[in-house]
Amino acid sequence: MAVGAGESDGSRDAAAKVRELNHDFYSREPSAYFLFRLRNLVLSAGRGLELEQLVAGGVEVGVFHLAEDNAKSPSSLDEEQVEDQHAFVTLETEVLLHHVSETLLRLYLAHEQSSPCPWISISRERSPQRFKEKVEGLLERLDTEEGQEQMCLTFFGTADRSTFGDEAPTEEVWAELIDSSRSWLSWFARYFLDSDVYNAAKHGLGVYPQRIALKVEIDGQPLLDGSGPCLEYLHSVTNEATTGSGGGRPNGSIGTACSAQSISRVS
Repeated sequence: MAVGAGESDGSRDAAAKVRELNHDFYSREPSAYFLFRLRNLVLSAGRGLELEQLVAGGVEVGVFHLAEDNAKSPSSLDEEQVEDQHAFVTLETEVLLHHVSETLLRLYLAHEQSSPCPWISISRERSPQRFKEKVEGLLERLDTEEGQEQMCLTFFGTADRSTFGDEAPTEEVWAELIDSSRSWLSWFARYFLDSDVYNAAKHGLGVYPQRIALKVEIDGQPLLDGSGPCLEYLHSVTNEATTGSGGGRPNGSIGTACSAQSISRVS
């Protein structure tokens, strides 16, 4: 009897701990953090001059003081300041988007299997390669009826719109919700998996922000014409010509990531 009572007490303690962890986990809003980062990013992109003026006037946070020696409040940005701000905005956009993508995917996968404590599930997933394999599996599942049904259960709590009773969406709206959710989740998954430029930024800041323009014509007819900010980075590829019993020899390759699209060129 004593042993049984002890086990029962232990189970109740574990259940109480799980409830406590879930309460703390769901009381937080990851979006608040990302919105602050997005706000700072937008301010840097659209209010660069005002930020420079604030720094020139000095900013204090507790015992920390930020100011430039003998700095005068600028009336305009010089070419170097504009270039530095452009570089920051381009790089931070990539890092922020990748962070948002990974956070969404980790949260989704932790809830997809109805874990009793998603916080524990997220903290246990420490293998980058294993997590990428899970994201690849998610992409495949989202193209199946079973995967989309599981997505509905994860996002909406049900795969049957009639569960909402009088507030149930129409069949057309419900289909649009499913399609939109699947499309966005798949988009973030593909973006996360295409992580060369993010890894280059995270590990040693090995990226070079710049602007690029690309124009493609076929038989005199414009097929593609665009320009904008991009990130150039170096990554290694295997030279198939040198592949032998010892494997291929890694060579340097220049990759260029432009906005939401990627253009790869090998030099």
